[in-house]
Order: sequence, then structure tokens, then C-alpha cells
Amino acid sequence: MGSDALRPGFWPEVEPRTPAHQAVEISEYETLSILLDAEADPNEVCFGLTLLTQRLLQRFLTLTPAKSAGSARDE
Repeated sequence: MGSDALRPGFWPEVEPRTPAHQAVEISEYETLSILLDAEADPNEVCFGLTLLTQRLLQRFLTLTPAKSAGSARDE
């Protein structure tokens, strides 16, 4: 890695997670409820996901068993 990689501004901007998205991520639904009551936008998008789609994706990933690499039974 060259010295340019350490230069300020070299790394792309990363979209910060909003407090509402952080609450969804850690399943802090009481906090999410308070944020929504305080006018947080339920349709806000963070990393391409709304609050609902983020939760649905989390739920899907926890319910879907991971396939082990190289197992013929998994195919």
C-alpha cells in the first residue's frame, strides 16, 4: 500500500448509520419507537435499506441456515 492510501480524503465517504438504523440493528425497539415519535423518518435510507427492509433482512439472515463449504448434501 502506497503512502497515498494514508492521505486524508483518499478513502471514500462512508454513509453514517442514523440513530434509527442503529436501533434496528441492535434490536432496540423501545428506542426506535421514541425516535419515530420524535419525527424520525420511517422511510429514511441507510446503505440502501429502509428501517423495515433492514429488519426484514436481519430476520431472513437469522432464519436461513448457512451452508457449509464443500458439502455435497448442501447442494
